[in-house]
Amino acid sequence: MTQVETAKAIARPVGEMGGAFMLDGATYARGAELGFSGIDFYVLGRGGVLGDTNPDVVSSAFFFWNPEQVRTQWDLARKVMDPAKAAVEWVDLCHAYG
Repeated sequence: MTQVETAKAIARPVGEMGGAFMLDGATYARGAELGFSGIDFYVLGRGGVLGDTNPDVVSSAFFFWNPEQVRTQWDLARKVMDPAKAAVEWVDLCHAYG
């Protein structure tokens, strides 16, 4: 199997697995327990690996997202928790999901 064939073969299952965790109700429930609302746990949890940075940096990393939405969610979420701590919470939750 070539690299391209391998990438095509695993694209859907890998995408579905990540999507399942990120869209799972338990993920949003944990975010609410931590003080987040809606999608802001996702934004800070994923973007937090970039550190306590400018929202434009995060927006660049979230390439397919509306930059203004990323900036807004990042700024809201930073009021709840430090980005690095949110990243740890996000990874821990992902790990627990399996």
